[in-house]
Amino acid sequence: MTLADILKKARNERGWSLQDAAFCIGTTKGHLHDMESGKSTNPTLTLVAKIVVCYAIRPEQIIATAIQEQPK
Repeated sequence: MTLADILKKARNERGWSLQDAAFCIGTTKGHLHDMESGKSTNPTLTLVAKIVVCYAIRPEQIIATAIQEQPK
């Protein structure tokens, strides 16, 4: 599962719009869209922390995606 998949799934499970989720996370709707579509794949640690808190997901889920998505 990619970061994009995790973000989109978490948002959809809550029934939130991109705007709702972006507000909760503290980013823009455009940036969240880019992350959900895989265009932005390297969030800051601060943003990851906000995502974890906002979506109430385990940090390991996001960290594991960072390891899996590393170029070889």
